[in-house]
Amino acid sequence: MLATGATPIVIPVEGEQSALFSVNDLADYKQFRSHLTDKKHITILGDGLIGCEFANDLAAHGMAVTVVGLGKWPMERLIPQQLGSELQQALSGIGVEWKLENSIRSVQSLGGRYQLALQDGQYIETDLVLSAVGLRPNIALAQTAGLVTGRGIQTDLNHQSSDPAIYALGDCAEVDGEWAPYINPINQALPALVNSLLGKPTPASLKATPIIVKTPVLPLSILPGVGAGDWRVEQYGQELAAGFYDEAGNLTGFALLGATLQSQRNQWLEKITLNKTAA
Repeated sequence: MLATGATPIVIPVEGEQSALFSVNDLADYKQFRSHLTDKKHITILGDGLIGCEFANDLAAHGMAVTVVGLGKWPMERLIPQQLGSELQQALSGIGVEWKLENSIRSVQSLGGRYQLALQDGQYIETDLVLSAVGLRPNIALAQTAGLVTGRGIQTDLNHQSSDPAIYALGDCAEVDGEWAPYINPINQALPALVNSLLGKPTPASLKATPIIVKTPVLPLSILPGVGAGDWRVEQYGQELAAGFYDEAGNLTGFALLGATLQSQRNQWLEKITLNKTAA
């Protein structure tokens, strides 16, 4: 059983590449936290889920935070623009500054701090740089073993790879064409996987589970849509709900932005289940 995990993607920059911290496990996090003492300004490279969570946490603890990212809005790959803009505004309200559609070109030491040159010519002075641009599945061992790989180690819904004697689980696995580096899919797959490894083949019972984004300034939960489609956004008072519909008009994902709407996650999941049953 392969559980080789994933490695943070490293964006090459000119100058002091070693100045960029990445956090992918508890040891990384402890090291990062140890360097925060007496720091006043943190720059986060990456405007996705992890970047937004760190921005909320650091800003809430009184630090000045600048987020540099390629997206037109935060979490562009996961949520539609209307929700992303609201999240951006909420994080701005606690002191987060945004440099979107941008990236870091170089990092240079500057009197105990760092000077960052951005791709658009702007400069930022900062105390620490956190790189949060995503993960790359560790598939080298699987490739050496001759397994079929794509973004990750390709498996069926039971986490069985192209070699029936080898299974893959976690951040390294691409399950039934989807790469989902989140804890809930792993927990759901474990009971059946343990039985299969003990010689009692058991189909995995995988249920759609929303991602709970840790941005308490504006609660957000997401069930990523599948395949091609489009978002349809509805407003509920001051909060926003978005459904992702495939090309046949079936609901395959959703995003709920706002504290009150979080209580409706199960209702949205039921809609998706009904669609699958009808199909």
